[in-house]
Amino acid sequence: REATEYLYQLGHRRIGYLGIEGAYVYSSERRSGYQLALVQHGLPLRPDYCIEMKSPNLDDAAALKELLLSPERPTALVVSDDILAVGLERTCSAMSLRIPEDISIVSFNNSLLAQLNYPQLTSVEVNSFQLGFEAANQILNHADNPDLMAAKILVPHRIVPRASCRAVEE
Repeated sequence: REATEYLYQLGHRRIGYLGIEGAYVYSSERRSGYQLALVQHGLPLRPDYCIEMKSPNLDDAAALKELLLSPERPTALVVSDDILAVGLERTCSAMSLRIPEDISIVSFNNSLLAQLNYPQLTSVEVNSFQLGFEAANQILNHADNPDLMAAKILVPHRIVPRASCRAVEE
């Protein structure tokens, strides 16, 4: 939700989402946050703006390429992780789309890829140590009490602004 909010605050109103199909919980959670932010701002939920890939490989991403070629393409994309965002940057470059001039990108994990890629990716940094600690704690709790309901825990995170985003006036 906060990644989409970040783009909204930069003036973007046509914001899309690129993720991995529902097999990965993190991707569906990030998609839900994206959709929630759109609804909170009264922006339409456009199915064509929400692309979910079978894998991070974008070589055969017909729906994504169709969206990027559309006259009504999004001005920004929330991408479920840095690996997918690097592939998106390459796809955009091959299509002569400039980042951030033609499309802004926010991704997740703040991996080394986000910092080494050009342009560097704006990325949501998740406290991986805390994430691991909470996951281990959940496993231990469930081992002691198998009937315990799963808990949803938010770990500390922050957006690390870099060169892949810019303000726009739509």
